[in-house]
Amino acid sequence: MGLGYLGSPGADGGAFLTGLRLGVGRHFAASLDLGYGLESAPSVAQDRWWVIPAASLVIPAGSVRIDLGAGAGVGTSSGYVSWSDYAARPFTPIWHYTVPAVRAHVGAAMALSPGLDVFARADVASLLSVGSQAGAMDTTWFALWIGVQPRLL
Repeated sequence: MGLGYLGSPGADGGAFLTGLRLGVGRHFAASLDLGYGLESAPSVAQDRWWVIPAASLVIPAGSVRIDLGAGAGVGTSSGYVSWSDYAARPFTPIWHYTVPAVRAHVGAAMALSPGLDVFARADVASLLSVGSQAGAMDTTWFALWIGVQPRLL
């Protein structure tokens, strides 16, 4: 789970992330991310939701574990006239897309204790199959995360 900066061309904001990560051997991991974020732009307030499974190459580097990964899932981007409009009617945007999405990431994690890791990660993601009606601000994003990964096993 983590908190992060969320940005798109012409918009920026914040987001939170939760999910699961399963290390498979020393050099491979599978994950499932569920994220939500809010962005402000000069003319619109936006939110993002995504559920994206991913696979990662894991590179052990001393006490740090580096993940290089990519995945595909589902993402949503929605636009509102203003934040007051979003607060009054959070499920009634002026436009919205729920379509396939892709994401690539690079992250580093290290153990804080035997049952807890801290991580930093950078992501870039995009909605697919939106067509020409939407611009990059509405369909792409990048995120910078910091968070913790509790270990279950």
